Amino acid sequence: DSPMALWHGFWAKREFDKQHYEKAVHQFERALKSSPRSSDGYYDLGTSWMQHGDYDNALASFEKSTPKDSLLKSKVLYNQGNAAFLKQDYEKAVESYKQSLAISPQDKDAKWNLELAITRLKLQKKKQDQDKKSKNKKKEDKSPQGGQGKGKTEAKPASDKEGSSAQDKEAIQKFLQGFNDKEQSVRQRYLRPKVKQTPKVEKDW
Repeated sequence: DSPMALWHGFWAKREFDKQHYEKAVHQFERALKSSPRSSDGYYDLGTSWMQHGDYDNALASFEKSTPKDSLLKSKVLYNQGNAAFLKQDYEKAVESYKQSLAISPQDKDAKWNLELAITRLKLQKKKQDQDKKSKNKKKEDKSPQGGQGKGKTEAKPASDKEGSSAQDKEAIQKFLQGFNDKEQSVRQRYLRPKVKQTPKVEKDW
């Protein structure tokens, strides 16, 4: 890295440690202007964006980080998984955690987050299926019934299947609420970025 990139990188990490993530982003971007091919720089930028709450920019930065060092690559993929998870892109989160674990199979945090993302993905797909069925049912209810010359259509009693469906929906909602409560505490413990320690920079003057 160029001296200018190291200088901005040093101040960026200082801001990051103070949890001034927007300022850290600004400094990392300035560092990358001096060293545009720095995988470490994009990794740090992505982590700062994620802590700032901008998951789209975080993912874009992680995609540009292609380190040769396997340990750093594993961290990039782990943080990429976290950013995708927080964006509710659970499919990408699962993919990223799996790639991270392929490099660091003993990473307990990545294993836990992978299981969490898989569970979330299943629930997301199940909810999408339910919403689709509900939408189709509304269309059927709006469609005209009966032939010409007929009066009001008699209301049909709810079938056992419809009642069961309502019970299932209620059960899923209760499960989701419990899962969300548990996930909140899990996020605080696990969904944190893996960051490098602030390097000691010796002055040349």
